[in-house]
Amino acid sequence: MSKLVIIGGISFSGKSFLIKKILQGEYPLLCKQLGILDLASWDFVLASDFKNLDLSKIDQLVVHFDLYAQRSEVNAFRNIHDII
Repeated sequence: MSKLVIIGGISFSGKSFLIKKILQGEYPLLCKQLGILDLASWDFVLASDFKNLDLSKIDQLVVHFDLYAQRSEVNAFRNIHDII
């Protein structure tokens, strides 16, 4: 994987909204700063789906990471460690 962007925060903080706007091309300056120049070459996933990905086929990835949803006695932020 050559590029990884993690959009993380607590529930209802605007992560999904931001990703939706990025996919709609609404924030060109932010996309440029993040290096997200050609949306077609990027994959977008939820952190919980990260472990099911075939990383050999992914070059550029945006991960939607909900801090609250990932935190539990079982998960203990395990997915963020897998991603990094």
